[in-house]
Amino acid sequence: MRWKVMKTKALGTDDSVTVLDIRSELMTAVHPIDGQVRMVDEKRHTTSSCQSINRESNIMQTTTKCAHRGHHALSPVFFLCAGIGLSTSLNATLHADTLSVCQDGSCDFVDIQSALDAANVKDVIEVSGETYLLSAPIKIFKNITLRGTIDTVTGELLTRLDGQDQTEAMWCIAVGPDTVLDQLVFQNGRSEVCGGLWTNAASPTVINCTFENNSAVGQGRGTVRNQGGNPSFSNCRFINNASEELGAGMYNEGGASPTLTDCTFMNNSSITVGGGMFNVRGSAPVLTNCSFTNNSAASGGGIYNDFNSSPFLTNCTFTGNSAQNGGGMYSFAESTPTLTNCVFSGNTSEESGAGMSNWECQAILNQCIFTSNHAGDEGGGMYNTAGSTSQLVGCLFEGNSAELRGGGMYTSSSELSLVECTFTNNSVSSSIGKGGGMYNRQSQGTLTRCTFIGNSSPKKGAGMCNISSNPVMDDCTFEANSAEEGGGMFNQSGSSPALTDCRFIGNSVQERGGGMYNSGGFPTLTGCRFTDNSAEFGGGMYNSTSSPEITGCQFTSNSADSGGGVYSSFGTLLLTATVVCENPGGQIVGPVANGGGNCISHTCVDSDGDGTPDCNVPDDLNLQVPDEYSTISNAIDAAAEGAIITIAGGTYQPERPLELFGKSITLRGSVNAEGAPITILDGQDTLQLIRCNNEEDSTTVFENLVIQNGRTDTSGGGMHLYRSSPSLINCVFRSNTAETGGGGMHLYRSSPSLTNCVFMSNSAATGGGMHNDRSSPSLINCVFESNTAETGGGMHNEYSYSFILTNCTFSLNVADSGGGMYNYESSPILTECLVVNNAADYGGGIYSHYSSTPLLGGTSVCENAPNQVFGDFTDQGGNCINDVCNESCAFVTCPADIDGDAVVGAKDLTELIARWGCIVDPPGFNCAEADLNEDGTVDGADLTVLLNSWGVCQYRPPS
Repeated sequence: MRWKVMKTKALGTDDSVTVLDIRSELMTAVHPIDGQVRMVDEKRHTTSSCQSINRESNIMQTTTKCAHRGHHALSPVFFLCAGIGLSTSLNATLHADTLSVCQDGSCDFVDIQSALDAANVKDVIEVSGETYLLSAPIKIFKNITLRGTIDTVTGELLTRLDGQDQTEAMWCIAVGPDTVLDQLVFQNGRSEVCGGLWTNAASPTVINCTFENNSAVGQGRGTVRNQGGNPSFSNCRFINNASEELGAGMYNEGGASPTLTDCTFMNNSSITVGGGMFNVRGSAPVLTNCSFTNNSAASGGGIYNDFNSSPFLTNCTFTGNSAQNGGGMYSFAESTPTLTNCVFSGNTSEESGAGMSNWECQAILNQCIFTSNHAGDEGGGMYNTAGSTSQLVGCLFEGNSAELRGGGMYTSSSELSLVECTFTNNSVSSSIGKGGGMYNRQSQGTLTRCTFIGNSSPKKGAGMCNISSNPVMDDCTFEANSAEEGGGMFNQSGSSPALTDCRFIGNSVQERGGGMYNSGGFPTLTGCRFTDNSAEFGGGMYNSTSSPEITGCQFTSNSADSGGGVYSSFGTLLLTATVVCENPGGQIVGPVANGGGNCISHTCVDSDGDGTPDCNVPDDLNLQVPDEYSTISNAIDAAAEGAIITIAGGTYQPERPLELFGKSITLRGSVNAEGAPITILDGQDTLQLIRCNNEEDSTTVFENLVIQNGRTDTSGGGMHLYRSSPSLINCVFRSNTAETGGGGMHLYRSSPSLTNCVFMSNSAATGGGMHNDRSSPSLINCVFESNTAETGGGMHNEYSYSFILTNCTFSLNVADSGGGMYNYESSPILTECLVVNNAADYGGGIYSHYSSTPLLGGTSVCENAPNQVFGDFTDQGGNCINDVCNESCAFVTCPADIDGDAVVGAKDLTELIARWGCIVDPPGFNCAEADLNEDGTVDGADLTVLLNSWGVCQYRPPS
């Protein structure tokens, strides 16, 4: 078809006018009476439309069919085509008429399509308030207004376009914003194109319309399907629509960028994705004040964004939507949704992202709220994964929940930026749940001025849980969060977050790490504060195989059974310029590397007003317990280097294991007149009593102490040494228990010195009295008596070489192997020692194997059952190894041992009392056995001898 601009004259006048000539199958003519230009198909001679010539302005004006207005027809008739190009080019200069449609024949037209065909650009078609049953879609190719009827009292829309479940209602093709659809109901549409309205490269204006009960089937897309163009929708409702594939309510593709204002999407459902709306291939819809309620899909119950789509939402709400993933919204494949002041409330997902789910995309959120959303697995409020780089500013996550991980937010393999966001009262419910507020896995990201308050987790990380993640956090707060472990934050699998000026306040756990729990990794904390957090172990912080670096921080008023401030196990805490004070349960438990400038004290009193608690005062070198300090722990905290803590006689029951934090101080108990210690540390069979984990050396001294009834489910019921070598003098370890090694004492890579110490009635799996692992202790005049174990009743040695025992005694110890001593790849040196009267299944005295060759010199090994030495040993001379302890091998100086069991104890006392007052001459009732001083009478003098001999009989090697 060719178009030509030409000059012509109106019939009956001399006025020149401009018309468009079509040189094809269409012809033009001017009516002789009314001056109208007709367009007609030359072959069919059918009227297309009429064009009126304004003689004054030379403007062509389009009208409806002439026959409908009572105009005279031409024969032959000539038509001018009102095509797309013509309609567009004349749009600004044509005036509008109003046409009417009703089905009873009283209007201009009885059906809508006829009115549209006849209408000219900018005409208004008013449709009666009836239901129009459609068998084919209405097609609009020009800029007109199609307006339905509304009940002015109730506001109900009365004009309904009904697809009868067999067709979509309408097509809009290549029209602009001057095509207006107003006050219409699109219902019961059904097709493989869309359910209700299809706009193709078109930008109609849709006002106050309702789309309900429409279905897109097969490859159909959405109730409203926008392919390109920029349509606008105002005050429209999308209700109860369905799609077998994508976007039940609206489907936008091919760069379509519709504008939606005050629109509602409710109860729409898609079998696959996008219950309310689906955006794909660069679509960028703009939504303002819109709501998505109770929509559902497999993914993206409210909205699904796919393949580089970029929706913009302001003041929108997502409520009660549901999906398997992304109940409220799901964004995928480099989509970049931007949301401002939007609310996600009460949405659900069977798996992840009840509020919002982001997969390989960049969501930008400002001042948005996520509340009361629930995910079956992960990410109650939000789920991020697959390299998402979302940015959130001023957002609130409140009361969201998930079954497994991330009640508020879940992030995996992503890098997020959060500024001034708040996570409050979010939770996970499973017994293995982690990350009540936030869960991060293999993720980075930054958090600035964010707050985590009142979140909860049955297992780990109520505020935040990091797994192989390294978030950077500045000026953040963790307060009143609660979990089993890691109330404020839980870091695991090498997680090394970096925190600056953050606060952990009032967080609590049932077990470890009230404020923070670190398992592996190297977290760094600068200028952070831990206050009023609580736990069983590590009120402020708990470290397990982790080595955090802490600089310029404060730990105050935190509480725990052990390690109120910090508890560290199998890792090294580097502490620099940090204050740790007034933490019930002890300031620090475990190894600490002192970076200098620290203040560790049982009190936070600042008498000189310098802003630092008074601690490590140089002249505080003599401390008294209980006169000055009520507990030994408080005295240790207050002691300066070189201080002596004197502990009065009596029984003390520590609330936690005693630790000296690497200080060079002396813990000195009291003794009786005979020099026996009378200061008793009693663990009540509930806790390990002493730990040295901070590389203590010989300047750390334990003296005159009875260490009894300690218990641990690991190693070292009485005392545990880890890479530490303190000095022990005149100490007694009795009735302590360990589940694994070292009932009395356990050593790992340690070299303590022990002088005049006794290990009595202790028990463990290995080393009832002492277990040495890669250690080299020095023992002088020590006694191991009546200890029990599976291996090494008295002592168990493994990978421990060339350590020396001098004048030590092993007696009455019992084990399966090595009653007195068990050696595994160990070669201790025994000089002038006694190994007597011990019992085992193998090696009653000494059991050695796997390259073990103990060295024995001047040592007696006798009366052990079933044999004296099992395995190799090196004889350095002067030894006596015999099945019987006699004067040729060893003799006993023990006159008070009435019953002959080599122990002066309760049995001997009973025998003496039974013979009380007995006269030797004449003899009677074996009186001589109890006449210890041989004065002829059993009386108080004999009792004194017995009491002074109380304990194990001393075996001596032959002279």
